[in-house]
Amino acid sequence: MPSSKKFFAAVLFFITGLSFFLQCEFQFQDTLKLFLIHVDLGNFWISPIRKKCNDDTIFTETDYEKLKNNLPARLCDIPASSNLCPTTSPYLTVPYAANISKFTGHLHAPQNCTARQRVAIIVPYRNRPTQLESLLDHLNPILERQQLEFQVFIVNQLEDGIFNRAKLMNAGVKYLKEQSGIEWDCYIFHDVDLLLEDYGGLYRCSNDHPRHLSAAINKYRYKTPWKGITGGVMAFTPEQFEKVNGYSNEYWGWGCEDDDMYIRVVSACLRLEQADYKYYPYDMLIHGYENEYKIGTTFRYSMVTHAHERLSTDGLSSIDAVLTKSSENNKLTVIDAQIGVPPADIEENFRKTYNLPRNKTCRISPVPFFFLWGSMLTAFLAVLGLYRHFQSNWMYGYKRIVDVETMSLTSNSSFQHME
Repeated sequence: MPSSKKFFAAVLFFITGLSFFLQCEFQFQDTLKLFLIHVDLGNFWISPIRKKCNDDTIFTETDYEKLKNNLPARLCDIPASSNLCPTTSPYLTVPYAANISKFTGHLHAPQNCTARQRVAIIVPYRNRPTQLESLLDHLNPILERQQLEFQVFIVNQLEDGIFNRAKLMNAGVKYLKEQSGIEWDCYIFHDVDLLLEDYGGLYRCSNDHPRHLSAAINKYRYKTPWKGITGGVMAFTPEQFEKVNGYSNEYWGWGCEDDDMYIRVVSACLRLEQADYKYYPYDMLIHGYENEYKIGTTFRYSMVTHAHERLSTDGLSSIDAVLTKSSENNKLTVIDAQIGVPPADIEENFRKTYNLPRNKTCRISPVPFFFLWGSMLTAFLAVLGLYRHFQSNWMYGYKRIVDVETMSLTSNSSFQHME
């Protein structure tokens, strides 16, 4: 018994030490932080970022009826006789007809009323023609039914190098601001592989906060994977997008740029809506991911956890891109984007540009420490339980074999004695 107590005490000591070490190890610390916000346990490091704001609430909801009545500032003072479109479009519940909107040469508009919002759909794109055709054939009729003034902008990355989704979205906004000649009320950033399944899911912005529309995707059984997710389809007013300084330009390859945006929303003192799944269910088209990370995965996690520190210097204000409109019709406007290529050593260049140290002071926080400690202790107890289970079964089987052999020897001895 004493030896068992000493062994268990040694295990607890080892687990405690390893928990301290892992939390203090630079790269693992950032990996753990990102993991914990994905399981909604990240407030220990999100709350200090939010502390400067007068509003501690990060997540919010939008009343669907209020959204219908939401108007941009440019329409708030128009006279009642201006013939605004109704709050609920009459075309949502009837078969689609090609004459419910008109294409003016640059954007769609309702036939007989003034749209309540002017919306730019921005799609970061490269080499997915089948999915693009599916998206356009599906989305354009929905936006016409909703009586929006809109156009779909395909921001096409020309270079053959590593894809940069976030930088393409910034490039799309840069084009709209500098070359479109139109005052937009709403930017909706839209992945090419997502199809809205309900015509009633309004593609409009809220004047109060950014909206994550694709919170319910069939891939995730129509459940929001975690509260801070912002990938897929995201809606900002121009003012909100300026406030977060757009997306980071630094994420070459797939992954983490949407986590970065969540930190920007938190740091900019905005709230975030996860749209109601009743109105916004999405179907994800099957495709093969471009597994081009280029930057080591764990370093991308460090980039995310420091997103708030470079919000003012990395984003829409620093986008460097050559943009050319290559085609335009009633289905889409194609913007060819030359956004450059990543430097040879992305990690080292990033550290120098944004003064990100290789080592930092270790600060122990209760949530990650006890998460690590509890996880390792649970794993140890599970292994110990399995070991004892199999040991018990083995001993029981061994004992039965010995008993059988003993009985056999006894029977043989008795038989010989009788003879």
